[in-house]
Amino acid sequence: MEKQILEELYGKLRELIPDFETREEGNKNYISYKMQINDKDFETSVVITNGRAVAITGKRTYIYQIKEKSCEQFNNEVQTRYPLFQIYGGNGNISVGRRLLFDSVDELVTNIREFNSVCKAVIPQFEGSCVNFLVKTREEETYDPTQTFTPLEEESSNEKNADYVESFVKDQQEYCKKTFYELAEGTEPVTKGNDVSFIRNEGDGSLKVTMDKNAPEDLKLDYAYVVDDQELAYIAIANITSTYKELEAFYNEKKRMLHVYSYVTPDKYLPDEPKEGIELLKEAIHSSLETAKKSTVSGEQVSANMQALMNEQLEEIRLKTEELESSRTQIEEERGAFEKEKEAFLNEKNQMEAELEEERTKLQEKEAELEERENAIAEQESINDEEKAKYALSMKNLTGEIARLQARLGQGSAAKEDSGEVAKLKSRLNSVTKARASMEKTLNNENNELRRKNKELSDLLLEKTQETDKLVVVKHFCNTYG
Repeated sequence: MEKQILEELYGKLRELIPDFETREEGNKNYISYKMQINDKDFETSVVITNGRAVAITGKRTYIYQIKEKSCEQFNNEVQTRYPLFQIYGGNGNISVGRRLLFDSVDELVTNIREFNSVCKAVIPQFEGSCVNFLVKTREEETYDPTQTFTPLEEESSNEKNADYVESFVKDQQEYCKKTFYELAEGTEPVTKGNDVSFIRNEGDGSLKVTMDKNAPEDLKLDYAYVVDDQELAYIAIANITSTYKELEAFYNEKKRMLHVYSYVTPDKYLPDEPKEGIELLKEAIHSSLETAKKSTVSGEQVSANMQALMNEQLEEIRLKTEELESSRTQIEEERGAFEKEKEAFLNEKNQMEAELEEERTKLQEKEAELEERENAIAEQESINDEEKAKYALSMKNLTGEIARLQARLGQGSAAKEDSGEVAKLKSRLNSVTKARASMEKTLNNENNELRRKNKELSDLLLEKTQETDKLVVVKHFCNTYG
């Protein structure tokens, strides 16, 4: 087996079985590993011969009584459930085997994984139904699933298993030879190099069966059929490879022979498999040729078919063109509607901008009017303050004069004129006081009226400012999405 393929196999096998051992002897590669089944190792070997033939085997021997009747039922049941495996329980042991051919490393790893699963299923079943662990047939202790113990030193199980593998492979090779010569009955096998083969007529074709005489693991079945039409032969090969995945086919142009071949591993549990394989080759080659003949047509028919196909494609193109034109018309209509909506939107936008500008002008005028009124109020308040100051000074002077005259009258030295003067001054003070009160009332009324108008103007200005802000937001939206 090629070193590169072995390295790939070992690498992928490590993911499935962390610990295994390998060795190589001649054209055989051995892989041995252990599985834990019912608290004891079940030792297994994989033997790869000639690069693609594989024998996977495992065996367990018991020192306990085996129920032979139960073994018969067990053997029949597991053979029905696992027809591709060689499973046998009896004579103090149970053995599990599988022989196969593989085309890829992944396929072999998958088969080893399946073998392990089958062993883990059938061995507990065998021990539960066929082994009487209460009765020993010999004294040395090897395995008792009913208690925990330390096993005694015993002969290397690897050597025992290796002997079993050799025996197993030898039996299979003998059965392969037996099958070959049974198929060759009535013909004279011919030896060429390591191969021995025979050829005989099978219906309207010829069958060649080949076996490796040094390592008879499998048989090559080759069915040949005369096909003069080269094109027909290659169409048939395409049909075979697409329909029958397990078969291979080729065409010998020189001899005008179409060959279909496969490999079969004779199995004593499936004795009819080689004959079924031969029948499958016949079926494959004849059904594929029939299919190929139906698919081939004359030149005129080809021309007619091409014209029909061209007409069909032209009709399809016409329908697609109509569909495109319909889509284009619909798009144009939608574009026209969109342009109208866009124009209406832009007109509304322009109108809103004009209204916004008008409102902004009015607002500026109101702001100027408000400022003018505020200035008038400030000026009037300044005048009022001056008037108040004059009245206050006049009242202060009059009050001072009255106080002075009253002081003189109180001293008794004041003349009668002074008494009259005081009366006049008090009359004047009273007049000034009334005038001041009237003036303050008037000024207060004017100030209140100015404040009221100022508040109205201020409220109006606030309202217009808010409306302007709204218009600004709308304009921003229009500029962004218009």
